[in-house]
Amino acid sequence: MAHTIVMLGGNGYIGRNVIDVWHRQCPHDRFVVVSRSGVGAPAIPEVTNVITNADDYDAVSRALPTSFDMICDFVGGMDPSANMPAAKVMARLAETHHCLCMGYVQGRLGGREFVESKEAVARFLEQQPVPVAIVDPTLVYGNGRNDKLSRMVPLLRFCGIFVKGLRPDPVGQVAEKLVKEMRARASQAH
Repeated sequence: MAHTIVMLGGNGYIGRNVIDVWHRQCPHDRFVVVSRSGVGAPAIPEVTNVITNADDYDAVSRALPTSFDMICDFVGGMDPSANMPAAKVMARLAETHHCLCMGYVQGRLGGREFVESKEAVARFLEQQPVPVAIVDPTLVYGNGRNDKLSRMVPLLRFCGIFVKGLRPDPVGQVAEKLVKEMRARASQAH
């Protein structure tokens, strides 16, 4: 059975990689990617790109199909105030549309306020009636990422030998884990 998955912020780095992994595993599933710019959408026929603000429930709700099965939140950033609004939209949409599950990428590396805001979102989502799959990587790298943080990967690999929570995570593994956990929760909900 094919599913439709809504990806809030799905045109970003992790979202694109999740779509790639998911599409390889389930080529008949369809994706609705919600982003502000529409830039970066994967060029596959199973992806529909919707340009709107993922923090605005009414705008997103109007832009989505009447029925979808799962929803992920990839919206956010280093600004802590950017992390909760889309999560609240996701939770409300998931409940209203009777989704099988939600997905979220938390994150353990960054400033204190950033990490605390991501933890707050995870706690909020875990309290919702729709099951949630949460992955919690340290630093996601690979597949084209080349910024200041990704240059820390060698140092984090070394430190990760001694401190488990400092191991960097390849984006492919993060995507695989999220897809696996979401599909497992979706099957349990059937």
